[in-house]
Amino acid sequence: MKNLSAQCPKSAADLIKSLNENAQLSPGFSQALEEGERVLFIISKDVPYSIVSALETEAKDKPHKIIIENDSREEAGFDYFGVTKGRTPILMDKIFLEHDTVIAVSFVKYNGLFGFTGGKTLVFPGLAAEKSKLALLKHALDEKKHYKNAMCAPGNMKNNPLNAEALDALMIMRQNVRFFGINLIPGPGGKIRDVCCGDIFLSHISAAEKFSDMYPLRREKPLTGLTLRLGSGSLQDSAEIIEQASFSLEEGGRMFIDGGALASFGSEQFKNAFLLPKREDIFAVLSENFCSDIFQAMILKNLCGRYHIAVSSALEEQSLRQAGLNPLKAEEAEIFLKDCADTGEVWDAGGFAAGR
Repeated sequence: MKNLSAQCPKSAADLIKSLNENAQLSPGFSQALEEGERVLFIISKDVPYSIVSALETEAKDKPHKIIIENDSREEAGFDYFGVTKGRTPILMDKIFLEHDTVIAVSFVKYNGLFGFTGGKTLVFPGLAAEKSKLALLKHALDEKKHYKNAMCAPGNMKNNPLNAEALDALMIMRQNVRFFGINLIPGPGGKIRDVCCGDIFLSHISAAEKFSDMYPLRREKPLTGLTLRLGSGSLQDSAEIIEQASFSLEEGGRMFIDGGALASFGSEQFKNAFLLPKREDIFAVLSENFCSDIFQAMILKNLCGRYHIAVSSALEEQSLRQAGLNPLKAEEAEIFLKDCADTGEVWDAGGFAAGR
């Protein structure tokens, strides 16, 4: 497959050509459009507008609708498609049964629950009802209680129970709806480095393999010390990047989070849960009030128990210490990593961890 640039207009033409010539186990994009009577595009929020515009231009003569990830929609209710092998109810936005062809367009990145994001996860659980999402999180909770052996982890789709649930849900839904996946692999500077498209399952697997080859999560020799460069945002927003960065460290290693822009913890639910003294306390809260914010707090608390983590931040120092994160000044950070035999650097590359 040819490399692509996200710059318009050349990238738009290259993208459409690639979608038609390189589709896996599926007709090309133009044929998928032609065969569909009513087409639904589901597009992740970070896809460049030039790409969205190119896809819509191709579909201009076909009845179609575009949904951008996380766009607010009027409550339309949900249709029940069945239940997965793991007993997750498949409750999907009613808009699915209003269309016979669904085209999912997403960047592929590491994900702490499903292994990787992509067109597949954009559909399920992306447009599933809250009840379905909570059922999936409960599966993940059972895994994350045994954190060292958990199969729900960044970069892992094999034997991952959440990935299996998503696959099963899409297989059941495919009896009513045709799917076409467009999985974009990010490059530096917001460009698109590669694309895998066609069958929603196979194209996602191919894209995940390419992504992990380009941005290895693990190192041949784990580091004893690591600096993580974060962009702006909250501690909650950064939890997944911190988890990904931890794969470069040996057990008990030291991580300094250069997070001077971290001006808030995140939601009150995340903060209150993360500030609890023990991860067992967070489990107890989760059992009574299950939500993704508290689940993220549990993941970060787990990491604080496995590694020595320090942070530069505008957050209140006493709260950070209470949570297991040591606030350090720049000169203190140098001392913190000074005795580490092997050190490296990882940074937030737009929603996933990249390093050297």
